Amino acid sequence: MLKGIAPRLSALFARPRDVSAVEAQMRRDWDDRARENALYYIVTDAADSEEQFAASGDQSVRDIIKDVEPPVPSQATVLEIGCGIGRMLRPLAARFGTVHGVDVSAEMIERAKARLGDLGNVHVWLTDGSSLKPIRSGSVDLVISYLVFQHIPDAAVVETNIREAFRVLKPGGVFKFQVAGRPDTEEAASVERARAKDTWCGVNYSDAEIRQTVERAGFRVRKTFSHAPADSCIFLWVVAERRR
Repeated sequence: MLKGIAPRLSALFARPRDVSAVEAQMRRDWDDRARENALYYIVTDAADSEEQFAASGDQSVRDIIKDVEPPVPSQATVLEIGCGIGRMLRPLAARFGTVHGVDVSAEMIERAKARLGDLGNVHVWLTDGSSLKPIRSGSVDLVISYLVFQHIPDAAVVETNIREAFRVLKPGGVFKFQVAGRPDTEEAASVERARAKDTWCGVNYSDAEIRQTVERAGFRVRKTFSHAPADSCIFLWVVAERRR
């Protein structure tokens, strides 16, 4: 969450020259953040202790899956995009048969492996930040992502992740994810176009923009909704389905 003290940032991306440069910057910045204070940069308002951090992961999982209909079966395969050190992977593993987590940061992935080594049904993978190449096509029942896309400075990278989520989902599978939202006005759109973007304050979407992006990837949008936590960005949620 974007709360409290502003983090130390690396180079800004007002207009990224190419996706590979964005991916490389994402990797460097998140490796640095993992080394500095992984808990804080993953969830800033639940980083005072391991117990608080773990409890926040369990709460987030409950909040994310509670309105997915029909309920995801216990034997399902679930994928988290942007898993960090595994805040939500452990509670996911307690609920589902097979759990995958991917992240752009090698430092985060190594820490996740160490933290989750006792769990036989969890698999974590290092990716380039755009593709989900380690995950087989049509093999996942539910894909989730939370507090991740709001940090991506290029809409092309976000869209590639969405297209990849479509690829790995089974027909009928669900993708529930969150982006940073903004009002659907020309004034807000103008501010967004002019705003410098980096790997902490990434791209923002109007409801119409994220719906169009998701539908371009092949999904049917079930619903969108938003809320605005105190001292944070607008959290815009999307629940989308890969048609059967």
